[in-house]
Amino acid sequence: MSLHWTLIHNPRSASGKGAKALPAITAKLRAAGIQFEVLSTEYPGHASLLTAGAIAKGARNFVAVGGDGTVNEVANGILGQAAVPHMEFLLTQVPIGTGNDWRRTVGIPTKLTACVEVLKAPHVILQDVGIVEWKSGGEDSQRFFLNIAGIGFEAYVGVTANQQKSEGKGGIMGYVTALLSCLRTYKPQTASFTLDGSTHQPRTVFSGAIGICKYNGGGMKQCPEAIIDDGMLDFTLIGEISKGNVLLNVPRLFTGSFVRNPAVTQYRVKAIDIQGPEQLLLEVDGENIGHVPARISVVPRSLRIAVPRPV
Repeated sequence: MSLHWTLIHNPRSASGKGAKALPAITAKLRAAGIQFEVLSTEYPGHASLLTAGAIAKGARNFVAVGGDGTVNEVANGILGQAAVPHMEFLLTQVPIGTGNDWRRTVGIPTKLTACVEVLKAPHVILQDVGIVEWKSGGEDSQRFFLNIAGIGFEAYVGVTANQQKSEGKGGIMGYVTALLSCLRTYKPQTASFTLDGSTHQPRTVFSGAIGICKYNGGGMKQCPEAIIDDGMLDFTLIGEISKGNVLLNVPRLFTGSFVRNPAVTQYRVKAIDIQGPEQLLLEVDGENIGHVPARISVVPRSLRIAVPRPV
């Protein structure tokens, strides 16, 4: 018996390409005999609400039709509820975003025909899930992430990059443009870290990426050694570094070789506690959520993902 899929569709993804792509997607699914329904988002955060509502009506198999932000919201709709065990769900994506970084590590294809094959005959893998806990408006907040959380310059660039995406200037070049623009005004902050219970001395933080997966920023390999199911967070921390050195290393961000720079330190941990000023911003899966202090931890192999069958 074929699966019934709930498509959580973001019509605003990739500057409106999501809306234009939907007729072709639904036509392909019908031609393949796949059972599905479509729920379209209307505002930020709506995908999580749509997902939670669909779960209450019995939905268990979800397709995020959009970018990394849509995937994150659908995952939060699944993981943020406790009525149904998380292992009963299956998640995949039809990538229509500007970055589509999560799918690079887990192996979800970019071609629609290949995505349809995943829905027809999914191969299921398990991946770890990250949790960020922080204060928002004085209240305790929690957000799950599937790809990478970022602090410092990483999150600072995200504010500008997300604004450019809303203006139709997304993609890899949009992110690089935002990076170069923000480099002129960004000021590193001092923070302290407790890694798996071991407190480190305060240090200058230029940027930090905490990864379940390897890529962000439209293909930048900021956590090049991350493994999606090892029960660990890969923490790439860039300390004190000159702006000229940053510029020289931009091409190396796409190969992961920037981690050889003396300013870069890598850790593999289960939990990170970050203490620092409010100016040290925080983002998850490309979405800005606030600032430190924060705790970031991992839940091993806690979400089922549909990917292509091995050849």
